[in-house]
Amino acid sequence: MKFFAIFALSLIFSPIALSQDKEVIELKAEFEFGDGQGYIWWSRTLEGETKLLLVGERNIQLLDIENAKLLESRAVKLPEFRTSFRYDPRSDWVISPDGRKMLIIGHHDSKDGSKQLAWVWDLQTGERVAVLDKSPKSIFAGEWSKNGKTLVTNARTFMRNEEISFWDGETFAYRASMTAHDMTWCRLSDDGTWFIAALGRISNPLFLRFKGDKIGGLNVWETGAGKIAQAAPMALNPGIFNSFYQSEKVSISRDGRLLAFIQQYKSNDPNPRLIVWELDGEVRQKYEVKLDPKIDNPRIALSSDGKRFALVAGKVTRIYETQTGEKRFELQGSDLPYEWLNDNNVLLYVKYKIGWSSGRKYLEAFDIASGKMLYTQKLIYEDPREPETGVEPGHTDDTAIIPHPGSKIFLTYSDNYVKLFDSQTGECLQKIVTPVWRAGWSYSGKSLYVISADRRSVSLWKWTEN
Repeated sequence: MKFFAIFALSLIFSPIALSQDKEVIELKAEFEFGDGQGYIWWSRTLEGETKLLLVGERNIQLLDIENAKLLESRAVKLPEFRTSFRYDPRSDWVISPDGRKMLIIGHHDSKDGSKQLAWVWDLQTGERVAVLDKSPKSIFAGEWSKNGKTLVTNARTFMRNEEISFWDGETFAYRASMTAHDMTWCRLSDDGTWFIAALGRISNPLFLRFKGDKIGGLNVWETGAGKIAQAAPMALNPGIFNSFYQSEKVSISRDGRLLAFIQQYKSNDPNPRLIVWELDGEVRQKYEVKLDPKIDNPRIALSSDGKRFALVAGKVTRIYETQTGEKRFELQGSDLPYEWLNDNNVLLYVKYKIGWSSGRKYLEAFDIASGKMLYTQKLIYEDPREPETGVEPGHTDDTAIIPHPGSKIFLTYSDNYVKLFDSQTGECLQKIVTPVWRAGWSYSGKSLYVISADRRSVSLWKWTEN
């Protein structure tokens, strides 16, 4: 049986590409997944490469994104699974950075009494190669470091306490576990050496010398031994942490080498500071910036490359050079940037306006040097509606924003469109009309891929020569 087939590039089957004057990208190929007999459950661009791995319940496919080639197509054996009405744990299964392994979480057969274990599955042989059974509690989440050297799993105990376990990412040997009390934000460094977490409370009584505020800490663990390498106390007021991967008080560069955070012992601390740590073989403080104690709720955001950071101080946003701590620019406004574009010279903000019956989402772009608004764009955002074919119940048609690796261009995608924009002018360079589940750039940014909304096909696009 042929598991994968290449579509002919024709007007009948191809997505429609529209642009203002001429196309800047062109469709190179479109591939059907599983010969129509299955759909894509998981996808991953392999680190440092130009390949896209697609995995379904019975099929696996490896594509060369930049050369628009099918490199591998075959059957794959995954563990049989029974899903419940409310929850399907397969959405939490994780592909390793090299695309050869998968972390299996929540399988009904992976239990030791009442404790839920995790498995590591070999996608090449279709066999289980490891059982992660040393965690003190049931495992409900996990991830590899980007280099694949370290695997971290989470086991929730009670309230918001997490039992974090560290494993060798290649041999899956157990290293250590530690308890993170009331964890509100976390990040595993790219090289797997450090695990950083913001905690809602810490046990050291020296940090409880002030009353009236919830005292917490920012801890850096060395994953080899599970020991704290560096720690700092900080006050945690309600609402300052957005999610496990985004925070307004802590920010880390994309490569994980620089960490910046606001240190306060309480909200009216007379000596608040912005501290920058360097994580490069060891954890060391690079410098600190004293903040005005009159500033209400200071917030921080590093650029993706770590070269600059934005500090929201009252009603202004100050831009600093990360290496020196020198302030370069000051803009009016109290919002943290969503993305840094065009070599960190353009700040992109995403904003919402919520009405009684619906919401509105839009972006604004500002020039850092002048503080001038460059453009604004309305983004697609539609509240959940009745299920349709290929649409999950309760699905929201939302817009995702993905900067190009070179930052001069960014793309957006929603249920039915992929759009490319110039980062400096906001000009729409091209619009692809096609149902979309997921889209993204190749690692080098020379090409992009679009996975269809029904998750049964993938189209590959490349920059035009002219």
